[in-house]
Amino acid sequence: MDGITFRETREQSDIDAITALHAEVYSSEYGFNEAFTFYVAAGLSEFLKKTLNPREAIWVLEQDGKLLGCVALVEREPTTAQLRWFVLSKEARGQGHGQRMLQNVIAFARLHHYQKIQLWTVNTLTDAAKLYRKFGFEKISDGEPFTDWGAEVRTECYERDL
Repeated sequence: MDGITFRETREQSDIDAITALHAEVYSSEYGFNEAFTFYVAAGLSEFLKKTLNPREAIWVLEQDGKLLGCVALVEREPTTAQLRWFVLSKEARGQGHGQRMLQNVIAFARLHHYQKIQLWTVNTLTDAAKLYRKFGFEKISDGEPFTDWGAEVRTECYERDL
């Protein structure tokens, strides 16, 4: 794929595109409903409303202006970062983009002196879980099953020391 860029953003148009990509991927591939889209949109909106924190960032992967993916790192605690909103379009998978995005996030976390990174996902995202484990994340907890997003899922929390 030529013309690929990976850039940091806080632009509303990018945030809207990130929300739309989440809605598209998770509804078509996992049967998630609008409640999930609202959850993503609310979190992204809160991210934009916060005072700019140099220890937090959101990046987009795009090709010729078309959004292909996203990943973010936010501060949970002074020593703990949280990986959020990691998504790749179907067309962008299997080409190493996800690995490069995670490498970027880990390097950014180290640069900003975090001691660990946590992330929450759901049990149905098995390919994502494989990628997280490849990058040294270990599952530390399972949540209870829930169906709020239109499909039965169970949350999982992963953590990686830096």
